[in-house]
Amino acid sequence: MPLFVAETPSESLDDMAAPPPEPPQSWLRTALVWTLKIVFLGGIFWYLFSTGRLKLDDLRLLAQRWDLVLMALAMALPALMACSLRYKLLLRVLNVTARFRDIVALSMIGMFFDMVSPVANGGDLVKAVYLSKATRPPGGKSNFGIILFSVLLDRIVGLFALFIFALIVCVVAWPQISGSPELCQMTAFIVIACLCGLFGFFIMISETLENSELRKQLMHKLPFRERIERIYSGFAGFRHHKLIVLQLLGLSIINHMSSCAAILILAQGLTFMSATTHLPAPLELLPCLTVLPLGLFATTFGPAGGLGGGNVAFEFLFHTVLDRDGGAKLVLWFQICGILFRLTGVPVFIFYKNKGANLDTAPSVE
Repeated sequence: MPLFVAETPSESLDDMAAPPPEPPQSWLRTALVWTLKIVFLGGIFWYLFSTGRLKLDDLRLLAQRWDLVLMALAMALPALMACSLRYKLLLRVLNVTARFRDIVALSMIGMFFDMVSPVANGGDLVKAVYLSKATRPPGGKSNFGIILFSVLLDRIVGLFALFIFALIVCVVAWPQISGSPELCQMTAFIVIACLCGLFGFFIMISETLENSELRKQLMHKLPFRERIERIYSGFAGFRHHKLIVLQLLGLSIINHMSSCAAILILAQGLTFMSATTHLPAPLELLPCLTVLPLGLFATTFGPAGGLGGGNVAFEFLFHTVLDRDGGAKLVLWFQICGILFRLTGVPVFIFYKNKGANLDTAPSVE
């Protein structure tokens, strides 16, 4: 019996076929990248404080209830996990696969860039750029178009699920809602919004519209029509994955439940006043839950969690529907907690390295 076994041809061929190691980056390039990132981070913080979007007085007041802050921040973790899993499923339907940990990391980077964008989810564009590089095979074509569409679709699914969540709350709390004309009017608005959203979705994914000659002729006149057609075909494919659509909505509802739970936790540190008697009044749970989804929808418009527009919307909804003053301050606490959680994207932004082709091994949905 021989003491040594010769290397098999297959093993030697595998070694020959292995890609050469990547050359190390020059220290000058590494130093320049780190310098640019640190300068950029400093510019963001200067912008937030100089525009009043972060105030030291608000931070001091919130720091006095650090216990509520920690509990509210803890609610952001299941929300992040649910949104990342939702986006992974959505990408799978569009035949794009990526590792879950990459989606979580890039979601955190996108949340960080939300703080300086004119809308609450403006960091999604940054997320799309990172993800298109991370999922691009070596030598393959860029898939930025489908990635950008997937990010937009992910937000649309989340916003629609927000109204579905509000509708579920209205149904559960109908005995309490039926006695309030304001809450009944808001319930009617939510029902109409849900029906319109469902109708539009089923029309867009219908086989009739996908095969329509008129639609094809109109789309043929658009620039980048081939890419747009591929994107639309991927979207229309959702009619074959109704179970996944339900999963997407379910994960979105978990996200919104976490956000509402964080707001209700922070509300324990505030005293609300009746808008009519101007006396301290408790914040009732079920009526408040019917208002929060619409308030969260309003936080979509404005940087860093809807600063400005979200505060006005919360104050209006609390004053008009719940007969309570203090909604603007409550959402300000929630926005500050959101900024604190978004800052967790700083180390990810600094240390995340895009190696390209970070593809998942799981098969895509056919």
